[in-house]
Amino acid sequence: MLGLLEGIAAGAASGNLQCANRTFNAGANYTYNGTSAQATGDGLPATLTGNLTIANGTGTGVTLSQSTAMNTPGTCTVNNGALLTLASSIGVSGTGGFTLSSGGTLACAHTGGLDSCITTTSKSLSTGGNYVFNGTAAQVTGTLLPATVGNLTFNNADGVTLSGNVAVSSVLTVSAGSSFDASSKTITLSGSGTPLVVSGTFLPSTSTVSYTSASGANVTGGISYNNLAVNGTGTFTLGGAATVGGTLQVQGGTFNANGQTVNVTGLTTVSGGTYQASTAAQTLTGGLTVSSGAFTGSSGTVNVGTVTLGGGTLMAPSGTMNVSGDWANNGGAFNNNSGTVVFNSTAGPQAINGSATSQTFNSVTVNKSGQTLSVGGSMTGLTVSGDLTLT
Repeated sequence: MLGLLEGIAAGAASGNLQCANRTFNAGANYTYNGTSAQATGDGLPATLTGNLTIANGTGTGVTLSQSTAMNTPGTCTVNNGALLTLASSIGVSGTGGFTLSSGGTLACAHTGGLDSCITTTSKSLSTGGNYVFNGTAAQVTGTLLPATVGNLTFNNADGVTLSGNVAVSSVLTVSAGSSFDASSKTITLSGSGTPLVVSGTFLPSTSTVSYTSASGANVTGGISYNNLAVNGTGTFTLGGAATVGGTLQVQGGTFNANGQTVNVTGLTTVSGGTYQASTAAQTLTGGLTVSSGAFTGSSGTVNVGTVTLGGGTLMAPSGTMNVSGDWANNGGAFNNNSGTVVFNSTAGPQAINGSATSQTFNSVTVNKSGQTLSVGGSMTGLTVSGDLTLT
């Protein structure tokens, strides 16, 4: 077992073994279990048929000093709590095996990601393992990244691009000064607390980010998403203003806008759970569809395109709800919350319709600059209990 910083040095004056006559057998087993940062050392044979075990439980772990071939029956194993770091030109290859144990951490700097770091014949990368991409040139994660991981960390100023869909059970971190491109992939965040920590740059591209914790979580704000989904249990609390370039889906749990602005370009869908709008404006340009669950307005203005109520409950804000598309009630419950619904499209006519036979508003303002608002579908009873204003 090797506990010193230098590991096994080629020269006799340094390293764990300092004697004139030394032989390091390729078939021997080597374990690094120091209590501070270590390097394997340039004396470690470049080809091993024995086992190489990384058991250093410090945060800085062990750095592989040179590329190492693990040949049969040898295996390189990173234990639970240990960290192995591979620089951009260093990897583990050979006819033998590589194992990252659950709770272990592998840091890879190769531009090709894990596919370039680990090329052994046998590979076992735990779904409970932690993965760090810390190169100094643009990287991809590689197809070897498991579909489920523990922690996933990006620490590369030149950027890392996700190669496949991934579920992160603990925390996905984009470190300060780093960039992460989610590409077209789906990222599922099942951790509680704050499962997405962005101190650097998060590039959503055409990805989907889904929060699925069984006990609620903080939804990271101050960044842009493409598609955003909430599908868990408990409360998912928005931590800052959210910009969603694609769709927003609330499928389970409670999405609490928490006094933050939300801007959604695509369709917002509530198909389960609850969307709790906030005291700040909610701008749902692509429309709002409630098929189950509830959309609950607060005092903040809600700006929306087409409104479709197919089930569940839609509660308007207590202030103003601006609608620029049609209003279709196909059987859901509408609570006017003593607010005002403003039909305000100047681009064309609007309609209040659907399969429901009646609809009750508090106050309605029609502000359409010469365009029309009609009542159609199965609706035969339209009630405005407050003011009806035509402007």
